[in-house]
Amino acid sequence: QDRQGFMWFGTGEGLNRYDGHSFVVYRNDPKEPGSLSHNFIRTVFEDDQGYLWVAAYPGINRFDPRTERTTRYLHDPKNPKSFSGDSLASVTADSRGHLWFATLDSGLDMFDPTTETFTNYRNDSAGQFVGWVRRVIEDKRGEIWFVGDHGLFHVNVQTGQVTGPAPIIPGLALYDVYDDGHGDFWLLASSPIFGLVKYNRQSKRFTAYP
Repeated sequence: QDRQGFMWFGTGEGLNRYDGHSFVVYRNDPKEPGSLSHNFIRTVFEDDQGYLWVAAYPGINRFDPRTERTTRYLHDPKNPKSFSGDSLASVTADSRGHLWFATLDSGLDMFDPTTETFTNYRNDSAGQFVGWVRRVIEDKRGEIWFVGDHGLFHVNVQTGQVTGPAPIIPGLALYDVYDDGHGDFWLLASSPIFGLVKYNRQSKRFTAYP
């Protein structure tokens, strides 16, 4: 639900707006560059400016509900400051005005609206690919964390370094993360544990609730 009260639904056949009585459907038009890049919508996120960030496949669309026009952000192999991949799992915004994109093929991307450029976080501090990223959050301290099929990671925005907490559970694959505000993360795991996992950042310990 956006700030105007409209409900937005991402479907396999376009972006749907519901006003309580009827639907308006926005789809890709090959002849119109201001339309969505594709009709298969994975997720929708409203930023502080009222724009909707619509994850299609491929690419990201910044949709303006006021003009009903879209700005497309697609991967350009010749431009390292472009969106890094094709497939997006989730979107969030931080307190600094940046947008974060969890991708399923190229790690984590940060978007700076002032420069219209992307920064890609593909590898951790050991040089290893971080894998599929499912969810990214800003915690209560303003720090960035993300989870995926290679576990839980922290992003140092100042240095660009990506690290995982230790001790880590070997083979830990995660789908979601929630900051409870008391110093703990609650994680949804799919391997090798199937269920809920708590991570205490003070003691750096994991507790599994299979």
